[in-house]
Amino acid sequence: MNKFGTLLIIYVMLLAISACSFNRDEEVMMDWHTSPKPQAIMPGNIAGKTVVRQYAYNNMENWRPYGNQKCRVFYRRDIVVDFDYGDKDMSRGDIVYHVVPGSVRGHRLSRIVAFGEERVRIKEGQLYINGKVLDTFYGRFQHKGMDLKQYIDLRKRIDRDKSEAHVMRMKKQCKVNMREIIVPQGHVFVVDDDWVNAYDSKQFGALPTEYIKGKVIGYVAGKEQKHKKNIPL
Repeated sequence: MNKFGTLLIIYVMLLAISACSFNRDEEVMMDWHTSPKPQAIMPGNIAGKTVVRQYAYNNMENWRPYGNQKCRVFYRRDIVVDFDYGDKDMSRGDIVYHVVPGSVRGHRLSRIVAFGEERVRIKEGQLYINGKVLDTFYGRFQHKGMDLKQYIDLRKRIDRDKSEAHVMRMKKQCKVNMREIIVPQGHVFVVDDDWVNAYDSKQFGALPTEYIKGKVIGYVAGKEQKHKKNIPL
């Protein structure tokens, strides 16, 4: 590749990264309590909880050692759910097991980001709650546990000849916008951690809290399952 081509790729990368960032002068909302690393639960410590067998979707894969794309968390694993979970227990950042509205997709995992009467909008891949930037690991676009820059760096190492095409595609996917809405009372706004593989409130709107069946405590420690099978409760 000539010098001009290299400079062009660098320029496109900078534009893509800036498209998924926010103005640091904006007011922010933070979450100091939610960890990006899900809890691995030993089989002997599951008493009193319910296990969802072999979760079949890859919409919540946000924790992997950087560069190790074979390490998965929820996908094809047994998920531990606490069904003794109600409206008063809900907190921003909770992962919940819920019915998907108006769909035959059954049950899925998603993360609560906003509650009834809160205002939600998305500007170029960044969530805003009541006009404040949701400055957390789950408040912005990510794919396979990586932000745009990390993903681009990985793709460049894997497939250098097609890095520019990947940059352009991820820039388009990263630049998600949604007009501001007010979450109705008795509802929450949920998002999936992997925005590329998501099917969440960005698609089906605010989720009635009655559709939430429980809070995800973690996953059963051990190897991921070989067969793709989702067994609803």
